Amino acid sequence: MIFSTLCIGEEWCKRYSNEINNLGIKHKIFVTTDYPKYFSNCVTIKYTRDIFSYYEKLNSLFKVCVDNKRRVTHFDVNKVNHETFQLLLNNDYQPFDKYTIYCTQIFFNESYPLSVAHRNPALETMSQGMKQIDCGFDRCNYIDEKIISIPYNDNTLTLKKSLKLIQQMWENLYPKGKVWTGIPHDSTGTHESNKWSKQGCGYGEGGALSILVKKLNIKKEIIKPYYKTII
Repeated sequence: MIFSTLCIGEEWCKRYSNEINNLGIKHKIFVTTDYPKYFSNCVTIKYTRDIFSYYEKLNSLFKVCVDNKRRVTHFDVNKVNHETFQLLLNNDYQPFDKYTIYCTQIFFNESYPLSVAHRNPALETMSQGMKQIDCGFDRCNYIDEKIISIPYNDNTLTLKKSLKLIQQMWENLYPKGKVWTGIPHDSTGTHESNKWSKQGCGYGEGGALSILVKKLNIKKEIIKPYYKTII
């Protein structure tokens, strides 16, 4: 399996490069980074933007997939020890088909009335994105972007182009420095999106992918364990 990740800033590169390089000994890993010198066992893609955008993980993932013409799995660098990622490394997951996008978790936002969902300003902002994309629906389940596995097929090419087309809009909806108020709160007692807005723009990037996946009627499923080892 081919893997893709994003690691920006020297502090994060120093913190996670050893783990990523160790993985690179046995697995082919593409790292989009502004400090490629830290990833000697990986294939690096130079990050050149002045601002950090969470959205670039999607661009990198789809670029690697299209360039290699194979399924590629993105993982956040701080999720190397995540149970789901370990399943992938150990080949202990239920087999993937050729058409489905797989992820760690799906948030079923469509099960809530809009009046309830919009208590969370990040979801209300996601609804604004749906209107601007003119996708014909006002609710969408959310693909957790921590670990995402995408196949290579015609839909992949369409998704890649569509994601680029809406990138500026998404980064405007989720800008760096925005102060979010409302629920849900994190450990700081403020809205959870503030921890991402402090670092960059284009967060909630799984929402952009989720909207396009629904619009194109692409299947999505959770990565499930195979449990090869019988205890």
